[in-house]
Amino acid sequence: MERERLDQVAVPLADEPIYAMVVVKDGHIVSEYYKKGYHCERKLWMNSVAKSVTSALVGMAVEQKAIRSIEQPISEFFPPLRHEETDMRKQNITVKDLLRMTSVHWIGLNRQRGVTILRR
Repeated sequence: MERERLDQVAVPLADEPIYAMVVVKDGHIVSEYYKKGYHCERKLWMNSVAKSVTSALVGMAVEQKAIRSIEQPISEFFPPLRHEETDMRKQNITVKDLLRMTSVHWIGLNRQRGVTILRR
């Protein structure tokens, strides 16, 4: 990967609503871009990036056989979800449901309450 070519990618970003870009190869940062006023220590909203990263990681886990299938219930990875008092809807959520964001388990708009519920 040529550093000069990577740095050229950042040039048109100045006119776009993109505030930061980091390219990592083999565990090392090979290029970074931060719009004026932004830096590596500043927290940024990631919006839908998490979905893409999660999808890539799940693909890698399936390839490495750490996940048998996207049809596998997530309760196999989170033993507390297998507790007999846990709502069956939670026990039956699959990796595929999470990737598609279709677990059909509505926890309302109160995010803190949702976090508490999922911890049970």
